Amino acid sequence: IETTDEMSKPVLPDRIGYRRVLGVLGSGMRAVVYRAHDPALGVDVAVKVLAEPHAQDPKLRADFVAAVQTFRGFSGDRIVTVYDTGEFERRPYLVMELIDGGALEDRLEDEQTFGPAEIEWLVTELGAAIVVVHSAGLVHRDIRPGNVLIRNVAPGEQVLLTDLGLALETEQRHLAAAAEADAYTAPEQRIPGAAIDGRTDVYSASGVIGRAAFGSEWHRILVPNGPHQATAPEPSGTEPLAFELRRGLSANPAERHASISEWIEAVSDAAIDHAAVTQTAYEAATPRRPVMRLFAAGLIVLAMVMALATVTTQ
Repeated sequence: IETTDEMSKPVLPDRIGYRRVLGVLGSGMRAVVYRAHDPALGVDVAVKVLAEPHAQDPKLRADFVAAVQTFRGFSGDRIVTVYDTGEFERRPYLVMELIDGGALEDRLEDEQTFGPAEIEWLVTELGAAIVVVHSAGLVHRDIRPGNVLIRNVAPGEQVLLTDLGLALETEQRHLAAAAEADAYTAPEQRIPGAAIDGRTDVYSASGVIGRAAFGSEWHRILVPNGPHQATAPEPSGTEPLAFELRRGLSANPAERHASISEWIEAVSDAAIDHAAVTQTAYEAATPRRPVMRLFAAGLIVLAMVMALATVTTQ
């Protein structure tokens, strides 16, 4: 979900249904997401309202409502829970649980990237969430940092997915035409009638890990045949990770990892190799104390011990 600037912030309604609106969590081309308090549940919730242009399109409106029903009927601890649905100012909305750790997108602001251990964690967690979706016979179709949420759980953090089924084919084509290219959208999603399967999510997941590992230049680094030429140098020590991510980002689905489980294993191993290479490079770059300095320090300690022994004898 893209946050808005000061001039384009949506007007804050007082209430959506019986829920008191507290603020705007985010806004984009597709929807506005509000933070609201639900007195029936006794907790704050996220309320996603379909954006005005889409709400006036009968096809997109019907698709949104149908997708919301699929989303609401899904059960799994890796998918954000949908509590309720309704209509606000003739626009459909859904009420979801509010995830305390926020979105991955928030952690990647200001050119932030993840370290090797964090990348390995993200691969495992994101993969586990996608496995839940695929095990239910569904394809997410809109995996991006804004739809990857993080929940605080003991003893660490857990990744969840939101917007399940909301990235509809008709809308994807519309958005792709408007934005020229969406870096996280698999090429087949822009082709009317093209087959969509689990490898579509493999593409998007590879983009998410690429952004976390390489920063905002990830697309130029990892997708040499994409809209942008690969002119950015590949960071040193990342060859195994970059290789597996390039495979996941292949334009041809047949060249990607065959399943998300295969993707998890391959990219996790590459992330572990990346961590080992990074640690070795760090150790090689760390200045070592000269041997003579250590020897001199040892002599000083020995002299202090001998002096103490002399004083004790006297």
